[in-house]
Amino acid sequence: MKNPESPRRGSPGARSALFAALAVPLVLAAAGASAKTLVFCSEGSPENFYPGVNTTGTSFDANSQIYGRIVDFERGGTRVVPGRAGRGDISPDGKVYTFHLRKGVKWHNHRAYKPTRDFNADDMIFGLFRRTWYADGLHLVSALWAAAAALTSRRASEWFFQLFGVFYFADGVLGLLTGSGYLDFGILINGIRDLPLMTRIFTNAPHLGLGGVAILIGYVLAPRAAVHA
Repeated sequence: MKNPESPRRGSPGARSALFAALAVPLVLAAAGASAKTLVFCSEGSPENFYPGVNTTGTSFDANSQIYGRIVDFERGGTRVVPGRAGRGDISPDGKVYTFHLRKGVKWHNHRAYKPTRDFNADDMIFGLFRRTWYADGLHLVSALWAAAAALTSRRASEWFFQLFGVFYFADGVLGLLTGSGYLDFGILINGIRDLPLMTRIFTNAPHLGLGGVAILIGYVLAPRAAVHA
């Protein structure tokens, strides 16, 4: 009995099999390229997606997939290469670094945000110092509140010390226990942070001290002074 005749090279059967073998990987690759969801594998959950307040490598790993930086490391090495900055200059004494940003860098388009201009230095400065501006504003409001209370009446000043003391002392206690306060919305932005004990103590000592002194004045010393006045 004769064996079935094998398809000759170049026959329709052989060409169809070859086409199928080549087409399947291409179809799979195209399906992956058109995926709508970015999947990022990490060893843990990031603290948040704002690198200005992060303290862990897990958070920086996640944020590095989202944000563009002034400079970057080359892939697979530690040599510094341009990022958002096309080039940089260092002063002769090594104390001043001047970065020249790339031209034509675009913001992301979103259904709720349509950029009208390119990225510039003001945006970079805002990203670096926006939390500092908020903290300075908070201190300014506290100072204006204290001045207004002092100019109004003794009772207004007493209320200021009582409320200010409770707010600041409670913020310090929360920061000491969780690593994040609430006056700067840190507990909402960062959540509970696993910081060393000494870091939490030194970070929150100003609010604990100011709040404690204000509580002492508002609830103990001021009422005694009012009685003896």
